[in-house]
Amino acid sequence: MNPSLTNTALTHTVQEIERDGFSIVPNAIGPEQIEALKPAIDRAIEQEQAEFGGRPGKHEFIAWDLVMKGPEFVRLLENPIMLQVFRAVLGDGCVLYACATNTLQSGAENYTTEVHVDTARFAPDYTLGLICTFALVDFEEDNGATWYLPGSHRQRERPSDEEFYAGAVRVVRKAGDVVIFNPRVWHRGGLNMTPDARYACSFFGVRQWMKQRLDYPRMVTPEIIESLSDSGRRFLGLEAQVPTNLDEFYVPMDERLYIPRPE
Repeated sequence: MNPSLTNTALTHTVQEIERDGFSIVPNAIGPEQIEALKPAIDRAIEQEQAEFGGRPGKHEFIAWDLVMKGPEFVRLLENPIMLQVFRAVLGDGCVLYACATNTLQSGAENYTTEVHVDTARFAPDYTLGLICTFALVDFEEDNGATWYLPGSHRQRERPSDEEFYAGAVRVVRKAGDVVIFNPRVWHRGGLNMTPDARYACSFFGVRQWMKQRLDYPRMVTPEIIESLSDSGRRFLGLEAQVPTNLDEFYVPMDERLYIPRPE
């Protein structure tokens, strides 16, 4: 699994994202990786809730900072399909902004089931970021498959409920598929009416010059950094750091903490 997209498939995916605000790519991860990720998500949610439950802004159904919560998530950081699409749209130097779980428990309802966007920044005709959501179970209507309103990433204001439901589509897909979408597309999660949890996790990439949500290069362990390829280190933000002083600034270009990449 984890094959790369052909040039034709990559072009099609990018065109769909530009036109509709989202695109489904099948078979981005395989069964073995899926089965390893589901218990890893349970552990991550439990760990974060135990440590930060009750803090302002803490939601019990979400775990952030996944790259610090197991090798299963570090492996996703280098998913070739995700990185191909991110770099085609955001540039070779794009970096990880955030990564989190998207598990929807049976009967659960939360803020994601309201019509919303995933960033307040609105830049017409310029994509600031992309989100890649990995489905770890089949996404069906009865377990909460997300609604997306095609083309709404070009719309600053929230659509009315009438407008949203008249045009929105349910993104039904198989386990292992990803949906890659513009965080400005208006969408909402469904309700999980099944007895089982709906497992997923998301990676949010942004352009190289944008600030990451967490300082990943300084936060992750040396062991994690050493386990990554040059491509993975770049996406983690190792080439997009801010020098802390002039000693770190006045060095050869290939030793700098910030190495500009083409958009």
